[in-house]
Amino acid sequence: MRTFILRRLLNVIPVLLGVALAGFVMMVLLPGDPGAILAPQHADARTIAEVRARYRLDDPVHVQFLFFLGRAVRGDFGESIRTQRPVAEILLERLWPTAQLAVGALLFAVALGVTAGAGCSARRGRARCSTPAACSSRWPGSPCRSSGWG
Repeated sequence: MRTFILRRLLNVIPVLLGVALAGFVMMVLLPGDPGAILAPQHADARTIAEVRARYRLDDPVHVQFLFFLGRAVRGDFGESIRTQRPVAEILLERLWPTAQLAVGALLFAVALGVTAGAGCSARRGRARCSTPAACSSRWPGSPCRSSGWG
């Protein structure tokens, strides 16, 4: 059991690296100069150069990614462009409401599933039983099918 848990935890590392790389690549591929976007609206070239130096946008892309990873591992996600507050602080503010929504959704899903399962077991073989069974087996894949992925 210990090796199973350890193996699962080790499998998380490449997944997190892949997600971080995908997000970073998407940000790099966005059109426009990030320095000009982060600078004030009518900034001159000197101000844009200062912004580029502050955010290390002049470094090669692989160095930027390693710098990004190093800060993310320490929990430093930088500063919000919109509010000029630390992103980690904003995430922590929204953690409790997110957890409340997740627990509420889980309780609703369990209550609905138990009710449908109990009703289906009481009426085994009837037409009413086949509807919840069909929905429960098809529902998890429906977002994929409706979005064109499946």
